[in-house]
Amino acid sequence: MNTLQPYITRLLTQISTNSLDFTHHSPVPHCSNPHCPRFADQKPHDQSWFRFHGCYFTKAFGRVPRYRCQDCGKTFSLQTFRMDYYVKKPVDYIPLIRQLVSSSGQGNMTRFTGMRYEQIQNRYERICRVLLAIHSDMRKLIKPEDEFALDGFESFSVSQFFPNNINILVGSGSELIYAMGYSQLRRKGRMTERQRQKRTDLEQTLGKAPGNAVEKSVQSILTHLCKYMKDKDIPDVTLNTDYHKAYVRALSKVPEGRSRIHHRQHSSTLPRTPSNRLFPVNYVDRQFRKNQANHVRESVQFARSPAAMMVRLSIYQMVHNYLMPRRVRDQRKGNWKTRGEQLGVPGWKLHEVIRKHWSRRVFLNKCSLWEPERMTWLLGWRNRGIDSGRRLPFHVWV
Repeated sequence: MNTLQPYITRLLTQISTNSLDFTHHSPVPHCSNPHCPRFADQKPHDQSWFRFHGCYFTKAFGRVPRYRCQDCGKTFSLQTFRMDYYVKKPVDYIPLIRQLVSSSGQGNMTRFTGMRYEQIQNRYERICRVLLAIHSDMRKLIKPEDEFALDGFESFSVSQFFPNNINILVGSGSELIYAMGYSQLRRKGRMTERQRQKRTDLEQTLGKAPGNAVEKSVQSILTHLCKYMKDKDIPDVTLNTDYHKAYVRALSKVPEGRSRIHHRQHSSTLPRTPSNRLFPVNYVDRQFRKNQANHVRESVQFARSPAAMMVRLSIYQMVHNYLMPRRVRDQRKGNWKTRGEQLGVPGWKLHEVIRKHWSRRVFLNKCSLWEPERMTWLLGWRNRGIDSGRRLPFHVWV
């Protein structure tokens, strides 16, 4: 058995996929209309703002009650607030998460689960949105660190003619992943003459990858980091990076960057030992290579689109931060302490936050997401000139 599976199973199975319990609370948490004043969280027992409005029957969920908001007139059902909203076939999400973080590709999952490839990806997108909401809540609870490491994780999607750089911000003491961004790169390195010609043809047809993509991605992450430090009342932090020039340019364009962020650069050729200041982000890189099928070297299970790749990485981010013991060696000795717990969040609080969101539909307008996370939520990452070919449902934007 993969060493990831025991503790992921141990923690995730404590969270029932049917944990949306209306026994002790209002049957409707809030109005589903984002323009209604009742869209904000309501008191748990306040039922004066909506009325019963009949019911309907489905093969998937049986009898589903409907309600009408007294303020805006919007009608909705209990299913409106479930993670399975707009789903015709419910599935168990726990095995999907367990296989995703154990380096299993979606092709294998289709064979073992009997689900279609598109159906599995749809469920991953739903899981991703819930876990992004959980991460945004957990970020408010953790005790921030005073030192971070930032670097780019190189991979590709569609084909090796579309390389990319996943910019990762990691806490130096805990190796907790605070944020991830995406930037498309131009193919580089050794190529045959035929490959060079193909790259030229693709660039003439689709356009060349922007040269400042890494700079913009890092600038967005650092801007949110400064705001996060301000909200947490942290005067300054240390940021460790390698000598990539884009990091210096990105930091110079962040208004509060010079006063709040002390930039320290280190050679990327130094031994990747724990004494290396870039070890935290190098460690995360290794975990991606080891546990994500999209990023295993020379893999045939590469990502077919940047948006799908970032969805799967965001799911892994949650497992890495809050469900995985910081060190497997410590876990073998009975120490299951996660990276979130190391930063001051007790296990019971983590379970409380997960139960708040798990199996429920999360609303974009009610989450405090950083811009890269919002892009992942809306499947906004693209390779230049290539459309995803997908229509994003309206309820994802609410």
